[in-house]
Amino acid sequence: MADSGRPSVRGLHLAVLGVVAVFVLATFLPTWQIVFQRWVELPETDAHGFLVVAVSLYLLVETAWRARIPPANDRRRTFLVLAFFGSVVWCLASIINVLLLEALVLPAVFFAVVCAALGYRASRQYAFAIGYLYFALPVWGGVQMVLQRVTIEVNDAVLMYLGVPALIDGAIVHLPVGTFHIAAGCAGLHYFVVAFALSSLYACLFLRQMRYRVVTVVAALIAAVIVNWARVVTIIYAGYVTDMEHFLVAVDHYYFGWFLFALALVPIFFVFRYIERREAREVSPDDERSEGTERLAAGGSRNVSVSVVVALIAVAALPVATMAVQGVGNSGDSDVIDMPVAIDGWVERLEPIRWAPRYPGAQAEAMHAYAKDGAYLRVYLNRYTRQEQGRELLGAGSWLFDQTESRLVERRARLVTAPDRSEQPLVLETRVSSMGQKSVTGYWYWVGDKRMVRGIDIKFQQLVGFFRGQSDAGIVALSMICKGDCEEEEGALVEFTATFGYRFEAAGKSTAGGVAALPGQD
Repeated sequence: MADSGRPSVRGLHLAVLGVVAVFVLATFLPTWQIVFQRWVELPETDAHGFLVVAVSLYLLVETAWRARIPPANDRRRTFLVLAFFGSVVWCLASIINVLLLEALVLPAVFFAVVCAALGYRASRQYAFAIGYLYFALPVWGGVQMVLQRVTIEVNDAVLMYLGVPALIDGAIVHLPVGTFHIAAGCAGLHYFVVAFALSSLYACLFLRQMRYRVVTVVAALIAAVIVNWARVVTIIYAGYVTDMEHFLVAVDHYYFGWFLFALALVPIFFVFRYIERREAREVSPDDERSEGTERLAAGGSRNVSVSVVVALIAVAALPVATMAVQGVGNSGDSDVIDMPVAIDGWVERLEPIRWAPRYPGAQAEAMHAYAKDGAYLRVYLNRYTRQEQGRELLGAGSWLFDQTESRLVERRARLVTAPDRSEQPLVLETRVSSMGQKSVTGYWYWVGDKRMVRGIDIKFQQLVGFFRGQSDAGIVALSMICKGDCEEEEGALVEFTATFGYRFEAAGKSTAGGVAALPGQD
């Protein structure tokens, strides 16, 4: 029992966890808002986030309720430095809008602050409960790409074995009766993450040896992957034998996947129980655990309070300052980019443009089509004066071409020499639309006064621009419809870029009258 008037170890642990949890939520609120929005708006991939957080909180409270180890000074300064470093990483990631890094930092900072307050020995018992939050965060994009590629390859082999005449072109499956798209959402990431979370929880609660825990998790992951393969193959085969009229094709296939997943959990549960019983035969019961809490040393509560305050200040200072600076700037009201009606024989073409780049949050954007000697040129410009998650120049929700509408055939980068002898970086892409029409597109990005084409360069310049007060950025893209193998169109596009590309960039950087100096403008 704790001395009268002196807080128990259990109470102190609970208080520290509560304060730190609220602090991490408030300090990194912009990222948590995005994560919460994904849980609500993307139920097919992220809805499990609510349950994961609930489990994590339960584990924290339950572990704290059994806490017996009083706070100590072991490694407090080390974890204080790590917590501060985590806040720095979050600030940099927030500036350049990299949600992956922002999300990766959150549980790590949470754990580091707890360690800085209670000491590592008293805090390490919370590592799993806090790390469990990763199952609710959008940090699994790399796994999704691998799962999608493997799913495509497996389906190719299985459909061939079943005798289904399928032609797989990238992620598109062409059948005589129709077409399927094995999109990123068909990769089975949701099943993978849920299986990972469930098996990890079971392993933590009921198993003690690492090798048995690993076997449990691996078995669940293999089952989840196989379930998704079976789901995709079944849907494609059902579409083939019913001329695309099967319920799974015409109406819904989402719940079918979860039905298969639920069935797979039955044998997996028996596998878990077998592993648990086998381990029980090898490991003797733990006789060291005892009820009650150890007595908190005099002054321990005060020392912990000081440590918590120091850790919170160290972690919160930079994020608060960064959010304050990001909150000052352009309101985001739309502007208009003034495009030329004609330029050096290229005359404006007024027909509808069948090209829909998507760049949410752009303050200004414009698209024009031009024709010359039977050639057809499309030009797209935009400008961002302020970027944030979901409203950014380079992000998951921003693209020149919708991947479901066209397929990339070839991508290459080259340097184009402008009239002033400067070198203009240019990415050239050859694409085929869903209707079979080929096109070649050249584009580059600009951030401040720099031109670039690589994503890492764009993010770095965005970071540099933040500190220099130059946050403007945009893209210049030119595209031509091909009549043959695209060689002639590519040559014309490169020549146009060399002669007039930097002028269009100037138009994107300004607004009304931005291209008044364009040579040849009528």
